[in-house]
Amino acid sequence: VARRYDIPENSLRKLVIQYGMKVQTTEEIVREKEQREQARKKVSVEDSQKKAQALLLTWLCEDVTLFEKLGDYLFCEDFTEEPYRTAARLIYEQYENTKTVTPARILNHFTSLEDQKKVGEILSTSAAVSAETPLENEEREKAINQSLKRVLQHSIDSSAKNVKSGEDLKQLIERKKQLENLYISL
Repeated sequence: VARRYDIPENSLRKLVIQYGMKVQTTEEIVREKEQREQARKKVSVEDSQKKAQALLLTWLCEDVTLFEKLGDYLFCEDFTEEPYRTAARLIYEQYENTKTVTPARILNHFTSLEDQKKVGEILSTSAAVSAETPLENEEREKAINQSLKRVLQHSIDSSAKNVKSGEDLKQLIERKKQLENLYISL
């Protein structure tokens, strides 16, 4: 090949070696692609968890009758991500004390600008969602149930990592069974 294209043989050899060292093997390419896909899926799962938590909090603020309907299943401890967990605790406390939820009071409890922004989005989402795309009762019921199951499943999975006794494990198993047949009618 070197003679055919009038290239010095040593130069061509060096060029081939350099190129060979730069090229990734098929295995390396496949491995990198799998790592990127796993990272993307992990981010996607985390985002869906956060969205489900945010939506449930939004609906609880928007419709306090949901506290009675979800009260046997959903607790503020089921919100595993911050600042949603703190917001849930404040929302639950406010509802227990006054049977209403005032978003402005909840927002005042957060000092971090980032947390205020996230919680503000949760608390102001209800009006925007209702105005943009009002959900029919069936759609709303389905969305609430899907979000509820996602939040509860994540809560159970997170709690399973920290089981300390047989009683804790028993409670998790009971919650898991309850989750399988869970459907809330609005």
